[in-house]
Amino acid sequence: MTRWILLLAALALLAAAPSAHAQTDNDGDGAFTPQDCDDNDSTIYPGAPEIPADGIDQDCDGADACYQDLDGDGYGSTIVIPGNDFDCSDAGESSRSDDCNDVNSAIYPGAPEIPADGIDQDCDGADACYQDLDGDGYGSTIVIPGNDFDCSDAGESSRSDDCNDGNSAMHPGATDLGGEDLNCDGIIDGPVATEQRSWGTLKGYY
Repeated sequence: MTRWILLLAALALLAAAPSAHAQTDNDGDGAFTPQDCDDNDSTIYPGAPEIPADGIDQDCDGADACYQDLDGDGYGSTIVIPGNDFDCSDAGESSRSDDCNDVNSAIYPGAPEIPADGIDQDCDGADACYQDLDGDGYGSTIVIPGNDFDCSDAGESSRSDDCNDGNSAMHPGATDLGGEDLNCDGIIDGPVATEQRSWGTLKGYY
């Protein structure tokens, strides 16, 4: 009789003990282990919304999501793609989503800006322009941020060949007057003041 009592007690203990293979849902997200890859975080479960490029596998698929980088410049668009791992640095992946043209590798945030070409290489929302201090429509070689893409606003120019940006009368196409190079061609070719000299007759001078 004692043997049977001990046996029944042992079976009761085994039944009460948690199984090594028992499914649990500690975080209450409705997903059970082992499918839930983090049972202590209710934002992580199979099918959960994946936050791209944060190094966390929210949806338990074994990798992070990344931003698509079609042109390989290291900057992605807003298109989200499955990652291969957790770093978003493999080919076609990026951890950033601020490339304003993902099919041109010369265009990305911080890229060298070519002034007055109507293209936003550095993704700041506008072109760069040449500074036009005297408002004659011709700028110097100083590059400034533009307000848009036409370089025609006050203080801007699409040209950089003004030889004196502090004098609105001096610019390419102006007419040279008074012995000044107003048209910036390096040659004084307009009317100039002449000095009148009167020479007497010098005997014996040939």
